[in-house]
Amino acid sequence: MLAPARPPTALKNVGKILLFCFLFTTAVLAFSCIALSRDKATMRQEIQANFANGALLAAPYIGADVRRGWYLVNDCFILSTLVNGTGPVLADVVNSTVLSGVTAGPCQNLQDAAAGTVPAAPYSYSRYFWGAKAFAGPALAWASLDTTKSWLRLAVYGTLLLAAGLAAAGLARGGAKSRGLHVTVLIAVACLLTLYDLKYFAVTLAHGFSELVLAFFLLHAAVAPPEPASDAIPLRYVVLGCFTAWFELLTGPMVMAIGLAMLVENAAASGPGAVRRSVRAGAVTAFSIVACLLFLQLFVLIAGDASTVVQFFYHVALRMQLHHWLQIPVEAEWQSAENLRSYTTVDVYRSVVNALPRLTGGSAGLAHFIFGASVAGLGLALAAAWRKQAGVRDVLAYVLVALFLALWYVIFANHTVIHAWGMVRVSVLLPMCAAIAMIRALAPAPWWSSRSQGV
Repeated sequence: MLAPARPPTALKNVGKILLFCFLFTTAVLAFSCIALSRDKATMRQEIQANFANGALLAAPYIGADVRRGWYLVNDCFILSTLVNGTGPVLADVVNSTVLSGVTAGPCQNLQDAAAGTVPAAPYSYSRYFWGAKAFAGPALAWASLDTTKSWLRLAVYGTLLLAAGLAAAGLARGGAKSRGLHVTVLIAVACLLTLYDLKYFAVTLAHGFSELVLAFFLLHAAVAPPEPASDAIPLRYVVLGCFTAWFELLTGPMVMAIGLAMLVENAAASGPGAVRRSVRAGAVTAFSIVACLLFLQLFVLIAGDASTVVQFFYHVALRMQLHHWLQIPVEAEWQSAENLRSYTTVDVYRSVVNALPRLTGGSAGLAHFIFGASVAGLGLALAAAWRKQAGVRDVLAYVLVALFLALWYVIFANHTVIHAWGMVRVSVLLPMCAAIAMIRALAPAPWWSSRSQGV
C-alpha cells in the first residue's frame, strides 16, 4: 500500500510508482524479446497461412466482422512488428518496425513481408509497446490466428461474467465487503457487455488484451475491494495503469482504466474523502500509464532508433491539434485531409453522437435515448443528493468521471473525430456513471457502504 497526504510522503510515493513502472517496462520488454526471438522465416510462413485461410485480409476494411473484428489494421501492425525487424532483439522489440507504404496499406504490407517481398520502407512505430506481440508471436506456433482470437474473446467474456457472478454472490450474502462495490461491478460489467461493442473488438489482438485488463481489474475489485476505512492508495491502480500502458494504442483503454479506477475507489469510499480518493485513484492510474510510455521512450533512446523518440511527442501534439496552434508542419507520411483539418468542439460532439448507434446495434433512437437519459440521470442524481443534504460529494465523483470523458474527447479532438467509430466506445462510462449515481443518491447511505458481519 502506498501512503498518501503530506508532501514528503507524496514525493516518496511518486518515487515508488516510478520505480514500479520502470521495472514493469523492463519486464514486459524482456518478455517481448521471447516472441521476437523466434525464427522470422517460420513466423512469416505462419502469417502466410493465416492469409491463406482468411483470418487475415490484405484489403483494408472497417466493418461488422465477428471473425476478424471491426478493424484489422492494428492487428496487421502487431504481426508486422514480429517479422520486420533487423536485430538485435531488444532493438526490434522497442522499435516495433512496420512498413510505411501508405498506398498498399498495413495488411497488404504485412502480406508482402510474409511473402518475402518488401516494396515499402521500414517505419519505427515505437511510440507504443504493441504489447500483444508478446503473446501473438508464441501463439502462432501453436494455433491459428482464429483459434488465438477465439480464446482471447472467451477469456474477456469469461472474466467479466466471473466478476459479475462474484459481485452478485456478494450482494446475495448481504454485501460481504460493500454493497456499493458489488453494485458498481455489476453495473460496469452489464454496460461493458451491452454498450461497449465487445462483439467486434474483444476478438482483435489490438483491443482484446486491453479489454482483458479491464475485466481482470473488475474481477479483482469483486474479490479484493479497497478498504473503506483506508486512506492509502492501493497498488492496484499502479498495476492497472502499467498493464493498460502495455496494450495502449490510443484507442480508449486509458480512458476506461482511469474511469473505472475512479468508480471502484468511490464505491468503497463515503463521506468527505470520497471525491478526493476517487480523483487520486484516477490520477495514479493516469500517472502510471504515462510513466510506462515515457520509460518505453527511454529504451527506444538507448537500444532502438533514437531519432524516433520525437515521434511520441509529435503525435500527441497532432492528436491534440497543437500542430495548428504551434505551426508544426505535418510530416508527409501523415498529411491526410483529416490531419490537415482543424476540428471544433461541435465537430467532436457531432462525430461522437453520430457514432453512438454503433453501441446499440445500429439503433439511433435507442442510442440517443440511453445516452440522453444518462446525462439527465446524472443531473437528477446530483439534485436528489443535494435535496437530501447528504451524499452530494459521493455523487459528484460520477459527474467528474463524465466530465473527464467529455474533456478527453475535446482535448484529443483530431483523434476523436477521425476515429469516432472506435472512440465512441468509451462513452459507455456515461451510462455506468448515471446508473451508479442514481442508486447511490436514492439508496440509504448505510445500505450502500454496509459491511456484513455474517448477517
